[in-house]
Amino acid sequence: MTKENLQKLAETRLEESKVLLDNKYYEGCNYLLGYVIEFALKARICKLLNDIFPEITNYKSHDFTNLIHLAGLRKELEIANIDDAFKSSYTQILKLKVENRYKFINASEESTHKMYKDVELIFNWIKTKW
Repeated sequence: MTKENLQKLAETRLEESKVLLDNKYYEGCNYLLGYVIEFALKARICKLLNDIFPEITNYKSHDFTNLIHLAGLRKELEIANIDDAFKSSYTQILKLKVENRYKFINASEESTHKMYKDVELIFNWIKTKW
């Protein structure tokens, strides 16, 4: 998988999430939002590793904390977390755990709109690191 593929997947999943959100499919929207961040972080990892995502078990993680470490963004996140809005959004996106993708969470319109905005903010920050 190349950096460009992962970037396109992240952008496409964000667009698809918006369509689901606009049409009141909140569960599906939340499901896809996790992939936005995962693919964005994996694209960043590719930047560090000659534009190809490694087929090594350590890198096949879905855990955002692990992917942030592999993407070399831990220190930059600490600096960005000084901003209260960024910190709030970052805290929220950590709730998009892979195990929650397979649960019915009964997402509300309000919580899904907030999660979409949080993902959008963090995604746009990660894109600056591509």
